[in-house]
Amino acid sequence: MRQLLTFALIMLFATSAMAITPDAVQPLKGTTHVTQNGSNDRTGGDNMADAVAITALPYADGGNTCGLTDAWDEVCPYTGSLSPDAWYSYTAAADMSISIDLIGSTYDTKTYVLDMDYNVIACNDDFYSDYVSFIENAALTAGMTYYIVVDGYGSACGDYALAVTEFTPPPPCIVACDGFAEGEPDNGPGYVDGFNSGCNGVDQNRFSDLVADDAGNLTVCGVGGWTDTGKDTDWYRAIVGASGTVSINVEFEVPGWFFQISPTNCVDAAIAQEVAPLACEVASMTINGVPGEEIWLWAGAQEFAPPAGFAGYNFNYRMELSGLQEGPVATEPASWDGIKSMYR
Repeated sequence: MRQLLTFALIMLFATSAMAITPDAVQPLKGTTHVTQNGSNDRTGGDNMADAVAITALPYADGGNTCGLTDAWDEVCPYTGSLSPDAWYSYTAAADMSISIDLIGSTYDTKTYVLDMDYNVIACNDDFYSDYVSFIENAALTAGMTYYIVVDGYGSACGDYALAVTEFTPPPPCIVACDGFAEGEPDNGPGYVDGFNSGCNGVDQNRFSDLVADDAGNLTVCGVGGWTDTGKDTDWYRAIVGASGTVSINVEFEVPGWFFQISPTNCVDAAIAQEVAPLACEVASMTINGVPGEEIWLWAGAQEFAPPAGFAGYNFNYRMELSGLQEGPVATEPASWDGIKSMYR
């Protein structure tokens, strides 16, 4: 099978590759099964022209792909699939988003949504731990017909379960904070991230220096967000206190990344450890160091654009630290030459 993608692949492209033109393949019927809100009692269609029409949501169906044809493949992110695929169609009555869930399928699945010109609207290979696929949010346009394809990785085929529902964005996550205000200006179109952009900025001395209270504690009220060219990245410096241990809790209003960066120079900067909390989920990190040692911290969103249902370009996050040394942080020049694009 495959190993999980590393953080460096978060910025991976979204490309597609076509295989056999589906319209050129003769339909081949599959196994029978029970269907809900479906138009017939068989496995999904063998190609675009033969796609089983979904007439109402929610929709549930299932079958076995092994008797079907390998009519199509998409890079998602893997290519070269020889797996047979099952086809469904859906015409959106209004602008909407849908979720496509293959949980309960018994093989290594892949699923994607195409428009009538074979453009990929959304795709997923592995979501669940058993390599079964799930698409949370595929945006559809009113009056347009889309094709949901149940495919597989490699040459895998087998029993699948398909559930298609309308996607409803979750209620907004609100992070309350009372502490040191980071001071980031508003993000949005035209904004250039230069406030505390650390090794991402032209001036690498742009860090926020964290000064604790007499007990070594500090709460930081941060602001992250997106511009029209990427996302805001926040870099912090702090000093390890007398205990040698710094404890950190972080909470974001959107899915976030929080890193310890080491070594503390932009030439060799790398991720020493990381946490990736979901929206309104508290994540913890412990840094074991030497009293008086400088540490670098990084905070930013997981995605490079606002998530579905999110309003505006700014989000709040809270960072609670203990075990710091109180007092100012010494500033040393940093070099631009070796910064990794994965932080951007």
